[in-house]
Amino acid sequence: MSVAKRMDLLGSETAFAVSAEAATLAATGKKIFPFHLGDINLPTPTTIVSAVKEAIKAGKTGYCPSPGIPELREALGKDVGNARGLNYGIDNVSIQPGGKPSIGKYIASMMEKGDVVLYPNPGYPIYESQIEFYGGIAHPYGY
Repeated sequence: MSVAKRMDLLGSETAFAVSAEAATLAATGKKIFPFHLGDINLPTPTTIVSAVKEAIKAGKTGYCPSPGIPELREALGKDVGNARGLNYGIDNVSIQPGGKPSIGKYIASMMEKGDVVLYPNPGYPIYESQIEFYGGIAHPYGY
């Protein structure tokens, strides 16, 4: 079995290069906030810690529905909707495990091979890699 040819299109993650530089700076004593990897290394809010403990005590330790826990989707829809003056229902919200899989799913479902796709630059490094992986033409724009 051989690896699919499209794997040659999968770019590198520039955040890891930034991570190496950040580690070098941290070794000199500089305080580094590693936003480049999506892990800001801040304490988890106590409300979240309490909610997780209660969920474990209640036996909620298995898989949830694919789009996320309905109560969470509803609460997030209300919060984001209220902040923007819009009405988001549970069908407008899907909880995902992170930015990369979400962006990959969106690009795979919306883009056809050969499409030109605009993406913000500077921005999330995975945009260009995912666009090219799925056969698109990545076109950065500044702001």
